[in-house]
Amino acid sequence: MVKRFDPSYYIITLIAVLLYLPFLGHVHLFDWDEINFAECAREMIRTQDYLQVQINFLPFWEKPPLFIWMQVCSMKIFGVNDFAARFPNAVVGIVTLNVLYSIGKKEFNERFAWWWVWCYAGSILPQFYFKSGIIDPWFNLFIFLSIYNNFRFEQQKLITKPGWKHATLTALFLGLAVLTKGPVAIIIFSLCWIFTRNTRLGRRNILNIELLWMLLLLIIVSCSWFLFIWVKDGSEQIRLFVQYQWRLLTTGEAGHGQPFWYHWIILLVGCFPASALLFMRKKDHGGELESQRELKNYMWVLFFVVLVLFSLVKTKIVHYSSLCYFPLTFIAARTLYHFALDWNGKKVMNAICLVIGLLISIILILVPYFGSHTNLILDFIKDDFGKAAIYASVNWQWFTYLPGLILLFTMLYSFIFIKRIQNRFITLFATSILVVQLVQLIIVPRIEKYSQSASIEFYQSLKNKDVVVDVYGFKSYAQLFYFDKPKEHSQLPLDSLLYGKITLPAYIVNRTDVKYDITQYKEVKEIGRKNGFIFYVRMPK
Repeated sequence: MVKRFDPSYYIITLIAVLLYLPFLGHVHLFDWDEINFAECAREMIRTQDYLQVQINFLPFWEKPPLFIWMQVCSMKIFGVNDFAARFPNAVVGIVTLNVLYSIGKKEFNERFAWWWVWCYAGSILPQFYFKSGIIDPWFNLFIFLSIYNNFRFEQQKLITKPGWKHATLTALFLGLAVLTKGPVAIIIFSLCWIFTRNTRLGRRNILNIELLWMLLLLIIVSCSWFLFIWVKDGSEQIRLFVQYQWRLLTTGEAGHGQPFWYHWIILLVGCFPASALLFMRKKDHGGELESQRELKNYMWVLFFVVLVLFSLVKTKIVHYSSLCYFPLTFIAARTLYHFALDWNGKKVMNAICLVIGLLISIILILVPYFGSHTNLILDFIKDDFGKAAIYASVNWQWFTYLPGLILLFTMLYSFIFIKRIQNRFITLFATSILVVQLVQLIIVPRIEKYSQSASIEFYQSLKNKDVVVDVYGFKSYAQLFYFDKPKEHSQLPLDSLLYGKITLPAYIVNRTDVKYDITQYKEVKEIGRKNGFIFYVRMPK
C-alpha cells in the first residue's frame, strides 16, 4: 500500500521559505565570520581551484571545503553577492524544519512534530541562524542526523534487526560534518556515544559488526578531501589545519575568550521562548513508549555534551553552542506536548519566561532610544573606534521602536489574559517570528552603520577600478570580498604599498583605535574619515 504524502511538508516548506529567503542580502556580510567563507568561495571561482580553500589567494587551512562548495554553487547561480553567500543556510533552514517534523512524527506523532517545528522556528537565535552566512547550520544538521541515525541503529539492534541502513547514514552524515567544519564533529559524536552507554539502549550496543562498517565508511568520507590535499600539496596544510583546531580548543583564539557560563546565558536568552520550558519537570512518564524515553535521554546527552564542551574550550563564540538548538527545542516540544500531565516547576518556568521576554523587549526599545540619544552613552564607551563610530549618521525613526513594543505588549497580554500554557507559547512563538523579522529588516541595518558600513561602502566604491586596496592595523576580510580583489594583487605586501615602488594607486584603510599613524610615510595622504575608519591613498610617481 502506497503511503499518502503528508501535506504538512508543503506547509512547512512554504513557512520556511517565507521566513528565511526574504531580505537575505538586506545587509552586508559581517566581518569576520560571514565574509571569510564567502571570500573563500569567491576565490575558488576566480582561480577555478575547487580543492584548495584560499584567503587572499593563499592556502586557508582553518576549514574544510564542503560549505564553501555550497556557496560556490550559489554564487554560480545568483552572482557573487551577499544573497548568494547566505542562500545555502536558507536552504538548510527549509530542510531542517522538515527534518524535525519528519523525526517528530516518526517517533511520536503529528502533534508532537508540529510542536517541535514551532519551538525551533519560533525561537530567536535559530531564526537569525538561517539568514546568516556561517558554516554552523549545515554542520549542526549533519551531526544531529548522525546522532539520530545512531539512535535508530541502536533501536534496530535492540530488537535484533540488522542496522546496516542507519549505520551507513550515521557514518555518512558524520563524515559530511567533518568535511564541513572539521574533526570537532567526531569529538562531539564520540562524547555523545560514550555517555549514552549509560542508557538502557546504549548498554546493549557496545560492539557489533555494523560499528566496524560505520568506522570504515566514516574514515572514507571524512578523509576524502584531506587525501586529495595531501596528494596535491603534501602534509603541511593538514598539519596547519590540525594545529588550528587545537588552538581553538586550548586558547582564546582571535580574542574570543569568554567566561565558563557564556553559552549558558546565550542559550537561555537566545533560544527564548523555548528555553524557558527547560525548567519544567514531569513527575511521571505519562505513558511514553520506551523508545521515546530513550530518545529524550539521547537529547539530554547531546545538549549537555555540547554545552559543557564549548563552555570548557577557550574560544567562545555565540554560534559554537548552536547544536544545542536541536535538543533544547525537542525538550521544549516534549513539555508542551505532555503539558496536560502533572508537571513541577510551572511557577519557575513562568517567572523565567516573563523576565527574559521583558528583558529582551526593553533592550529592543533601548537600542533605538540610545541610538537617538548617543550623548547618554558616550561616557560608557572606552575604545577610540567606538567613540568615533557612535557619531555615525543613523536615523532612528519611530517605527524602529516597534519590535520592542510588540514584544513587550505581547508578553504582558499573554501572561495576563492567556491562561492555557500551550496557547500562550503559540502566541510567543508567533510574536518572536514577527519581531525577529522586523529586527532584521529595520534594526540590524542601522547597527551595521556603526560597525562596518563606512569601510564596506569605501571598498565598493573602488570595485572594478585599477587600484590596490588593503587595511592596516586590524584584521578584516571585507576589503577582499567587497573590492573583489584580483589574484594579481595578492602578491603586493602592505609594506610595499606604504613605501615601496607601486604602479597603481594604493588605498589603505585604518581605524581610529590603531595608534600608529601611517602618514609618517611621506607619500601616504589621508583622504577622509567616517565612523571610526580612516582612509588613505598613495599615488604612484
